[in-house]
Amino acid sequence: MVRRHFILLFFLCCLSSPTWPGGITTYKYPSNQEYNLNGAALGQCFVAATVLSNNEYSLSKSKMISPYHDDLFKKYLNADDGESTTRYKTGYEEDLKAWILKQPDNSIDPITLYQKSLELSKGNVWNAFLCIFDLLRNNARFYDSPRYNYPEFFKNVEGLFNKFIDIRGDLKERGGKFVGDHTGSWYRIWLFPLYLMTHLDEKPARLPLSTNKCCHINVNLRDQIALLYLPEKLVIARAGVITAEYGKVMGGGTAYEPDAAGKVRLDEQFMTTGTSVIDGLWFAPMAKDEARQVMEKCKQRNYLEKR
Repeated sequence: MVRRHFILLFFLCCLSSPTWPGGITTYKYPSNQEYNLNGAALGQCFVAATVLSNNEYSLSKSKMISPYHDDLFKKYLNADDGESTTRYKTGYEEDLKAWILKQPDNSIDPITLYQKSLELSKGNVWNAFLCIFDLLRNNARFYDSPRYNYPEFFKNVEGLFNKFIDIRGDLKERGGKFVGDHTGSWYRIWLFPLYLMTHLDEKPARLPLSTNKCCHINVNLRDQIALLYLPEKLVIARAGVITAEYGKVMGGGTAYEPDAAGKVRLDEQFMTTGTSVIDGLWFAPMAKDEARQVMEKCKQRNYLEKR
């Protein structure tokens, strides 16, 4: 059942992108080195950044502008309609955007972006992920006005996403066989940690679970997490199946979304990122000494493994 739910999430949120008017935006800094993104390592970097932040970290869904409701939030993640995509805001989105635009091109990696968002969110991990996801998805899909209603221009979107490093190395800007989507890859990083954190109660996370003073976690969450660690062959098989089915659903064949298989492979890694974040902040909180060691590797972008 959990796997089916995530497959549905792929369709609705990650794969079912509206047709992008191709050729209008271009990423200027594609890497000549192809990468495999290590989702577990990326999650550990988020954990280390959280533990080493200046604020006591917590998870609270009550700090958003709109009251949290489980069904409505899932509609927001799935982008069911224009109202759902404008519902959940932290209030820091435009502050984060202003900070991004002040940074040099090709300089922001996922960790530095998360650190800034966590700072703006005053240690609220939920809001830190939500702020980034909402901002990047709205900018990446602003042209689909029936669903997003976000006022922006292609030139500005291009400028925003050129601030971020290439996390793939197989972007369409390289030409030839490469079809990777820079903007679509960046905003989907934050989806799965958010989705998995919907299963956590709003309690500060510092103490081990054995003390019963941490957070009351859905008793089925460990089983759900275990289901998400899928074998490599299954990942590849699912990518092919989903791509073909996606084409049928959209009526355009697999060519409708050339990067569908690549995005599914990323999504599998970002699921692991989400489980790693929960493991390191809630199930077995990372100590500061370990966090410092992890962060040294994160500064070298160890989550980007050369193919």
